[in-house]
Amino acid sequence: MAFTVSGVRTSDRLTPTGRFIAPTVPMKGRRRIHDDSKARKRAYYQRNAEKERERAKARQSSRNARRAKREAEAASAAASRSLLSRHLPCTSLVLGPTLRITRTALGKLFAALTEDLARWRSLDSDKEELEAVVSFLLDHCHAPVAHAVPVISQSRDIVSAVKIVASSAAALAWDAEPDRALMEGSLWSLLDELAESSSRLLVCLDEIIVLYNADPSQLQCRVAEQTLGMFTLF
Repeated sequence: MAFTVSGVRTSDRLTPTGRFIAPTVPMKGRRRIHDDSKARKRAYYQRNAEKERERAKARQSSRNARRAKREAEAASAAASRSLLSRHLPCTSLVLGPTLRITRTALGKLFAALTEDLARWRSLDSDKEELEAVVSFLLDHCHAPVAHAVPVISQSRDIVSAVKIVASSAAALAWDAEPDRALMEGSLWSLLDELAESSSRLLVCLDEIIVLYNADPSQLQCRVAEQTLGMFTLF
């Protein structure tokens, strides 16, 4: 008597000795792609090589982007220094047109910056010059802003340029001699004070220009009330 297993008679699965052979059932799972281990290895290494090429391309692209950014920043900085040098003739003689600050130039740099800062005014003191600036603007309150402000802006550009270079020079002086920086009369203290004084001037000039641009009467009112920054900073 023959029984059936999965539609196949057991008599068809018996060996001559009467031993039963189990029916073959197809295995489920991922379809077999490669017939031998060498082919599998070749495919594995090929996939890894492709992934590595993609990673290498990504790294190179990132390096190119960083280099382009550095070059753009360097070009922008060089252009900015070139503009600054036009307002700092004495400093440019010490540092050159690129205004590259070096430790060996720090000693001469303070004197050059001080001389350049003095060019912003024609009177004896900064306070007198600021008062003269305010008087000039109020005397020309009916003139177009484009005619009155540029005269003051030239002075502002000088002060701003001195502030930028003096701040950078002070930072370099501190790095060069950190132990002596806080000593009285040190090069760092001189450059730092120069940066601070030019910064105060810049604040006063900007306040005056902003008020004048908004409405000359606001500037006149602040002068009458003695509430301008120049009355407290100088």
